[in-house]
Amino acid sequence: MDAIKRETGDGRSRFGDGLPPPTSRRYELHPPGFLYLVITVFLAIGSINSQNNLLFLAFGLAIAGFLLSGLISGPPLMKINARRNPPEPGAVGEHAEIRYTLEHRGRWIGAMGLEIRELLDETQDARALGAGSAGGVLNLSPGSATSAVVRVLPERRGVHRLRAFAVSTTFPFGLFRKTLIFEQPDAWMVLPRRIPLRDMPWQRSGRDGATLSAIASRKGQSTEFYALRDYVPGDPTRQIAWKPSARTGSLVVRELAASAPPKLWLRIDQPDFGTPEHLIERAAALVSALAQDASKAGFSVGLRGRGVGTMRPVTGPKQVRAIQSQMAALGEATESAPSDSDAERSRGALRVTIQYQRKGRSAGRNEFVLSAGDIRQWFAAQEIPAEFLGPDEGSKTGLTDGSTHRAVRWARERLGMSSPEAVA
Repeated sequence: MDAIKRETGDGRSRFGDGLPPPTSRRYELHPPGFLYLVITVFLAIGSINSQNNLLFLAFGLAIAGFLLSGLISGPPLMKINARRNPPEPGAVGEHAEIRYTLEHRGRWIGAMGLEIRELLDETQDARALGAGSAGGVLNLSPGSATSAVVRVLPERRGVHRLRAFAVSTTFPFGLFRKTLIFEQPDAWMVLPRRIPLRDMPWQRSGRDGATLSAIASRKGQSTEFYALRDYVPGDPTRQIAWKPSARTGSLVVRELAASAPPKLWLRIDQPDFGTPEHLIERAAALVSALAQDASKAGFSVGLRGRGVGTMRPVTGPKQVRAIQSQMAALGEATESAPSDSDAERSRGALRVTIQYQRKGRSAGRNEFVLSAGDIRQWFAAQEIPAEFLGPDEGSKTGLTDGSTHRAVRWARERLGMSSPEAVA
């Protein structure tokens, strides 16, 4: 707020020109206001027909309520400027926050009971925002600024277009809804759903009892010389450089360069025209989860594929977020008409190919394939999300015998498990 709000010499708050004014406004009769209007009409008819002073008084108070409802909150609302802050990426099925900054340029009366909502037109998918609650500001004092948060629960991945948002109030009597519309086009990215995966090869124990993640994250164990440094009590004696120590008269030890983390490549092609939507959702979530888990295991993760491009293997959360962002747009570029070969390929499931180094460069590479069609190959949870289910899959938890046998067979062949209970 300090970047927006500045104090002048007389102590009065003044604002910069960063927050835009509303593009339009509207007044609507709130449902309680409609009932209030009906009662006011009856009071008018009754007072005219009966010429009763008490009815005239009640009718006058009802008219005064209408006037006060517009005068108290209408002018202060017109002094509000607002802006949507750049939205942080969300994920399907997880609550996300969209933040706003509001300022009041008035001098006398503050704005009360403000409500903030995102507006969607008929061309936008309502699942972009999903279920959520409106944000609110109880009191926005004159000459002040504040922030508000709208919590949403997105149900569809992708880059969604945010067109405009509304700031409204029904203060003080709830008779009218007064609304300011702020047109602010923006793009909001929703990442694929975060899912739990079954144990992958880099999470299992090797022959020596150490996991691949421990081997991948171990530093300073290569044979390449890095530098010399002073001896510190506790350093292994085999690392002492005796000749340099004799020349300098003090003990120094050799530091070795850290081993480069093993690489893991994820390959997935853009889905062909006609590929079922639920398979695309599964594939996007699978690649995102593989990138997350492999990065935590110490691998540098890369992505490549037809229509996807190439991302060189890099370690760290930024690389994971870049891969997940790429998966958020998976399938959106498939708009061409199907050819015979495309129609044939679309009958198959999307496949994710994983290539990784098992124990350094000398041990070679390992490769295996996961199918988006056979979800129990890799999905660990019992309940399957709704967007992963096809039109002929009504149950979220049940597995057919065929998929169960395929999952057990895959576990035996790829993960080295010897009993079906390991995948139960």
